[in-house]
Amino acid sequence: MQRLSILVVLLLVLLLSSSLGAQPFAEVPGEHEFSGRMICLPTAGNLAAASAMILNDTVVPSTGQIYFPLEAGQTENECYAELMAMGIFEYVEPDWRVFPTAIPNDPIYGDQWHHQMIESELGWDISTGNSSVVIATCDTGIQDHADLAGYLDGYNATTQLFESQGGDVSAVHYHGTATTGVAGATGNNGIGVTGVAWSISKRMLRVSESATGSSTLGVLQHAARTAAEQGDNCISISYSGVQNESNLTVAQYARSLGSLLFWSAGNTNTNMILRQRDLDNLIVCGGTDQTDNKAAFSAYGRFVDLTGPAVGIWTTTTGATGSNYSSSSGTSFSAPMAAGVAAVVWSADPTLTADEVELILKMGCTDKGDPGADDTFGYGRLSLKGSLDLVGSPTFHRLSIASVTGVIGTIASVPITLENPEPVHGFSFGVLHDPAVVQMNQVVVGADLPAPAYWQGTNWVSLGGFTIGCVLSLGAPFTVLPTGAWEIAAPAYSVLSGPSTDLTFTNTLGNPPIAIEISVAGAARSPATVPGSISMGNTFRRGDVNGDSSVSISDPIYLLLHLFSTGPIQCQDAGDADDNGSLNLADAMYLLSYALSSGPAPLDPFSTCGNDTTDDGLDCSQFGGC
Repeated sequence: MQRLSILVVLLLVLLLSSSLGAQPFAEVPGEHEFSGRMICLPTAGNLAAASAMILNDTVVPSTGQIYFPLEAGQTENECYAELMAMGIFEYVEPDWRVFPTAIPNDPIYGDQWHHQMIESELGWDISTGNSSVVIATCDTGIQDHADLAGYLDGYNATTQLFESQGGDVSAVHYHGTATTGVAGATGNNGIGVTGVAWSISKRMLRVSESATGSSTLGVLQHAARTAAEQGDNCISISYSGVQNESNLTVAQYARSLGSLLFWSAGNTNTNMILRQRDLDNLIVCGGTDQTDNKAAFSAYGRFVDLTGPAVGIWTTTTGATGSNYSSSSGTSFSAPMAAGVAAVVWSADPTLTADEVELILKMGCTDKGDPGADDTFGYGRLSLKGSLDLVGSPTFHRLSIASVTGVIGTIASVPITLENPEPVHGFSFGVLHDPAVVQMNQVVVGADLPAPAYWQGTNWVSLGGFTIGCVLSLGAPFTVLPTGAWEIAAPAYSVLSGPSTDLTFTNTLGNPPIAIEISVAGAARSPATVPGSISMGNTFRRGDVNGDSSVSISDPIYLLLHLFSTGPIQCQDAGDADDNGSLNLADAMYLLSYALSSGPAPLDPFSTCGNDTTDDGLDCSQFGGC
């Protein structure tokens, strides 16, 4: 990085370090190790300014990420503290060196028990996939194998060359051949094993040049972006290191192109808490064993979306004959298994969107553990038959919380909607929030809900949440909520502070715990759930770019420095003088015209500080002029 004054940097590093406490990054040998490189994501509008401060960087315009080497003598934690103290980065993290998440076993006995567990045979009666659907495996390369057919042009993500351009995708480690076989080994050919989606097309994107199979997040993320840009439907990664913000950025980019990104949860038996499973676009896959319980080694937690068989999985492997098989264990195999189920679902209905396939995949799981989604199994254990049964005429209900913008010191109303394909007689659920950011004020009946005969809204103040129990009528004639999409509740929150809080459904509040449940004629339905949020918009004065409580010649200059040099800007909305949702030279000229030539004033909020009422991609993380 181009150096700030030594004193300023030291002060910033000391300030950030005191707020963080312990060093944020530590290596775990064989799980995630430092590579000497970093990944960062500047806040919106700050990509050019951030890149100008970093030496030898690689900018990815499609995601806004920057990849760069550490300076000589600098540690990962020092780099993190220095950059985050500038206030213009969403995250800064190591470009971890990560490793395949498989545990080889002695391949003496066993068979493909997992197909019986996930009801593959019943699913194959409906579809075995088709060649128009593609699973892309980002792994250690692949060996030509008698039981693997349907290859597309492979890609070497380290040399960034397709096979047709000379890129080498041959196997440097058995892992890539094994994960490919789990997803798509050829079925009904009289030899070997059968993949979940045995009629689909396959692409290998080799991510390693090492005999150990190790790679870095940067290479894996490049491979995933490349697969999505090729239009591949399902992208599978079976490496450690899933719990990093930069992976979520890449998953969001892949989703924007219509692809699903699957990643193995890992074999560390740790509680994964980076995000709530429905608040990102990455599908994290834990593992189960032959007893249909969590595999002892599998990671778990709110970050895990679902689970699949991961112990003693027979699949294709490398070997001298090109027709070798072995049994291995690890969440390495639950991820391609989930990708295989999704690929068959997509084959059954190619018109489905990526979001719809994810929802069908989750709702088709066999529920395990606590009713509904839980922190051991996520939505449950994969079921090919269960998911295929939902294609065409889904019978699942969906609860959704809106995402709204709040203002500190006011009340924020947050609609909760129910999409129901069957008439509903009642429902119950809980919702969690951050009590430091908002406080539950009142649980209001939704605008579309008929006046219920029984409505119990309970505020669990100390636990940061509330529960609702609703029965529409207590006697004949019974009132029902007809099939459709309805606002069923509108909780009102007092907004206390910022910057935001997630609003997530829960079945942990109450004694006994209140279930997330839709009641249809007395029969329980477990709905899909979509979380929401309350985010705070800082008050600001449009045009006061430097935050000194006035608009003068210094403000357009401050904006120009941001646009064309290295100056960060913390309130982008203040610089958007014409309120068109973007920052450019026109905004600077607008401000020059106002300050020096009696031109029109910036648009509101201008005469007094206020919030931005325009829905755009700009934000205001900090403003000192109000």
